[in-house]
Amino acid sequence: MVHFVLLSFISIFSTAEGFAESALFKKKCKAKISKYKSLSKACSSGEYDGQKIYKCKKKCKKRKGFKCKEWEWDSKQLRVCNSDGEKKGYYIGTCAGKNLNASSWKKACAQKNAKGQTVVYCKKGKEKKRQTCSSTTNNDSKKNETRVFIEKCGGSQAKKKNGKPIKTNLSKACKQNNLKNKVLVRCNNTCMKRSGLKCVKWTWKEKKRAICGANKKVSNMKTCNETQAAELARARTDAIKDISNVIVSMESFIKNPQNYYSKNKGESSFSKKQKSTALEYMKKAKKTAGKIRSSIKTKTTKLICQGNKSSDNSCSSGSNAHALRIIKRRIWFCSNWLGFSDYRKAAVFIHEYSHHHMTNDITYDRSKLKNIKWHKNAETYEMWAEDNKICIPGYDC
Repeated sequence: MVHFVLLSFISIFSTAEGFAESALFKKKCKAKISKYKSLSKACSSGEYDGQKIYKCKKKCKKRKGFKCKEWEWDSKQLRVCNSDGEKKGYYIGTCAGKNLNASSWKKACAQKNAKGQTVVYCKKGKEKKRQTCSSTTNNDSKKNETRVFIEKCGGSQAKKKNGKPIKTNLSKACKQNNLKNKVLVRCNNTCMKRSGLKCVKWTWKEKKRAICGANKKVSNMKTCNETQAAELARARTDAIKDISNVIVSMESFIKNPQNYYSKNKGESSFSKKQKSTALEYMKKAKKTAGKIRSSIKTKTTKLICQGNKSSDNSCSSGSNAHALRIIKRRIWFCSNWLGFSDYRKAAVFIHEYSHHHMTNDITYDRSKLKNIKWHKNAETYEMWAEDNKICIPGYDC
């Protein structure tokens, strides 16, 4: 009861001091906009077309007792205003992308410059929904049907061992040995143009996308266009190879630590206690690395490409990707990640999967790994994956 009253008092006191004060900014909580009070009004004004607008709130940076001595602005929400000042529309990639001047998803995806792209529907700068458009052109099919293709609608059709095409179920498709580690997409043949009651133009429309795991289980991909899906599939394959190399390096160290020290920097720089701690941590890290590899290869995970989604604060804060330990088997990939080289993509892939096995983001600063329990830190595994081998924090890294 005492704790409740005290917390209530602190809450009221903080609010009275200005804790709840909010404002809009052009740069991330730096260039203040005093003219408008809401993101919608700012984006509707036409003054910030194609620009990022931040909503920031004051938070206490330094406190003395109950009184805040220093305040700072903290970003709480980001909105990318529509590129052309329109109140709503369909745009390529983000609300700041090219306006397709379409009145429906069907008409938006039918346009040539939307083929194979991610299209978003925006209202007053706020992304409401996103959808991937197939790169396929119109086809000669004359009926409404569903098929499973490899990589993209209208591409190579997924088939059973007997040569018969797979029509609907991605999970069943992944049970075929010839489709292991392949990206599959389920597509519907949709009528695009009619003459009276007769359809005269058909095209494939993507309905669902997934990648087949090594154990024939399926990991779904959400809002990933054809290019992004191919990059994820490649990063997944590279990540399995990289973490396997790291595990081999771990095993070598655990089997003969003295040999590792003599070959590298030299024994004099590490005390007996430090060597004992390093061996203890490495044994625990090897267990985590084994779980990471197993998860990537065999566990069903939802891979989400929404790095350009303006309402996704985790991505808008500058993250490369993010995962939640409490929501296992789900990883979000941000626009930063999509711009990385292949080896960096795979390393970040491993970083995020490690969170599903109880690692934390204790520090991203690799020079500080020696001061923490580095086997519990996700950045440690990312660092090792980049080098394809281990190093000992505080000793040789």
